Amino acid sequence: MADLKEYLGTLVASVNQARVLADIESASIAEQYAQHRLLKHFSIPRMRMKDIEFTIPVAIEEMQTSEPVDFQPIDNKTFVSRSYDELINAYQVTSFKREVSTPIRRYLFAEADQLEKRLKAGEDQEIVLHDFSDKIAIRIMELKGQSSIRTQDNQEVAITRDYLINKLNQRMQQEIRSRESQNSLERANVIVEAHKLREQKPENMVFIKMKVQEEGMEWHTIEHENGETTSKLLPE
Repeated sequence: MADLKEYLGTLVASVNQARVLADIESASIAEQYAQHRLLKHFSIPRMRMKDIEFTIPVAIEEMQTSEPVDFQPIDNKTFVSRSYDELINAYQVTSFKREVSTPIRRYLFAEADQLEKRLKAGEDQEIVLHDFSDKIAIRIMELKGQSSIRTQDNQEVAITRDYLINKLNQRMQQEIRSRESQNSLERANVIVEAHKLREQKPENMVFIKMKVQEEGMEWHTIEHENGETTSKLLPE
C-alpha cells in the first residue's frame, strides 16, 4: 500500500533523476569529444525527454476526505439569474416589464437566501427546492395577474402553477451542490504491487494517465548600468 501523492511524486522525481544522469553522461561525452582531434568539431549528443506518458494501474484501498469549513450549496447570484431565465423561457418572452421584473428579482434573491439557509441546515434538498419553486410560481403568477389557468396574448403561453414548479425544479436541481461534492481529498492509499493488483476485481481498478513535460532552467547573468551583475534562474 502506498500514499497516492507520494507514489506519483516519486515517479516524477525519478524522471528528474533520469534527466540528471543523462546530462552527466553528456558532460562526460563532451570531455571525450574535446580531447579527440576530429570529434571536437562535432556537436555533442544530448538527449531530451520532452513528453513522457504514464499509464499507471492502481487499486484504491482507502480514502480520507474532509468536509468544507463553509458549505456553499448554491451560488446565490447565479441561482437567481438562472431562475429568472427559466421564468422567461416558461412564458416564452424575451423579458418581463419593469413592474414585473424588479419585484420578482427581489423575491428571487430573498427566497434563494432562505433556500441556502435550509440546505445548510441539512433539510431535504427535494423538499426545499419544491418549496422555493412553489413560492416563485405563486409570486410570478400574482405579478402577471394570473389567478388560474388562462391564455395569454400571442407573446406568451398558458401558464399553470404546476408547470412553473416543474420547470424550475428540473432546471435548478443542476445549480445545487451537495455537501459531499465539496469535500476535499486529504489522503488516498492505493495498491501498486503487481501481484496484489492481479488479485483485485476489475471494478476496483483505476488507471491513471499522467503526462510529464520537461521544462529546463538556465542561469542567466544580467549586467546593470552601474556595472553590477545578477544571476537569475530562468526557463530555457
